[in-house]
Amino acid sequence: MHAGPQLPPSSRNARGRRRGISLHARRDESRAREQNRRTTSHARLHPREHVTTGIVIFAHGSSIESANESVRRIVETMGRNGGSPRLIEAAFLEQGRPDLTEAVAALVRKDVKRIVVVPYFLTLGIHLQRDLPKIVAGLSRIHQGVDIRVAPPLEGHPALCEIPEARARQALAGGKED
Repeated sequence: MHAGPQLPPSSRNARGRRRGISLHARRDESRAREQNRRTTSHARLHPREHVTTGIVIFAHGSSIESANESVRRIVETMGRNGGSPRLIEAAFLEQGRPDLTEAVAALVRKDVKRIVVVPYFLTLGIHLQRDLPKIVAGLSRIHQGVDIRVAPPLEGHPALCEIPEARARQALAGGKED
């Protein structure tokens, strides 16, 4: 067992309520908000810019298309839950379309200036340690005006601790939802 990276606090708590700043905030807005520096002169020098942010849910991909389709359904659900469907894309490392290059290009065509790649992987394995950084470095060279960031994998997130227990209860109940 390896010690994974330290994960940042979730943007939502376990019950799904949002915390923190907007996805579309400027890079320095959280710092300015914390320091409460929005004086008149500061506001003139640093106008609040709207930075359009896109999200890519990045999964491994499967030769079984229904597995890839389940990732696409996650993206659709995110779009209905307060996100903008046209600014959230699915992408696959292998055996699924679009790949990360295609998903990023689709967001760039929609004038997105910041992209967060969210790995839909449970652990920080070889694909996230080796492959994803190489792909993102190449995409950053291609799309130089776009800020591309990678979120941590799902590993260690507190909400994941509840899911196996809920699934075990579901199996004991004969497959019925709680």
